Amino acid sequence: MLHIYTIATLNINGLATQPRMTTLEDFLHKQEIDILFLQEVTRPVFDYIRGFAAHTNIGTTGRGTAILTRDHI
Repeated sequence: MLHIYTIATLNINGLATQPRMTTLEDFLHKQEIDILFLQEVTRPVFDYIRGFAAHTNIGTTGRGTAILTRDHI
């Protein structure tokens, strides 16, 4: 069976506030994103975004990357 996934990438420049995290979650669901690549991540906690698993890599400078994938992937 053929699966087509929607993939996006964003430079989030920190994303440190709760309103911005809520905006990210709304974006994921409204755009029906399946896989999201994030750059400049400073907050390694994305666990509360419903329906997604987070994989983060924060470097020694306090910034890093993350990949958010839908739970079913």
